[in-house]
Amino acid sequence: MTGFDTARTTHPDVKQMIDVVQHLETFIQDCAVHGPQKMVDAFVECLLTPVILNRWHSPVPLDGLWQAVTGRTPDGVTPFVLNPPETAAELLNRLVWPKAYAAAVDLVLEFVRVTKGGSVVLSPAIVTCACAGHADV
Repeated sequence: MTGFDTARTTHPDVKQMIDVVQHLETFIQDCAVHGPQKMVDAFVECLLTPVILNRWHSPVPLDGLWQAVTGRTPDGVTPFVLNPPETAAELLNRLVWPKAYAAAVDLVLEFVRVTKGGSVVLSPAIVTCACAGHADV
């Protein structure tokens, strides 16, 4: 058993973090079929709070996903208040404005697999990145 496996089985906080991240990944996959509401549902089910995100140092791109479902950059203090995106294009746009979360963009694009209307979904986020100088995204 590796150190990671040991930590996952013996430390409840590590297990919770991994379980939540895996749950969020599953819901991101559902976004491709059912829209952004599935990611919002995952955040609600996971009961993520600013305290939890700060304690975990936002593994994977949780800060970006928080920004996507609330419309606000996480500050570690403001409570989670839903303001869900209505479309996949808006979801991606939120991942790059006002703060860019390149890892979250990569994660969402990996799972959503934009096949139909790709330019319609991606164009707003690309324009926002260009206007904000986020060349890394």
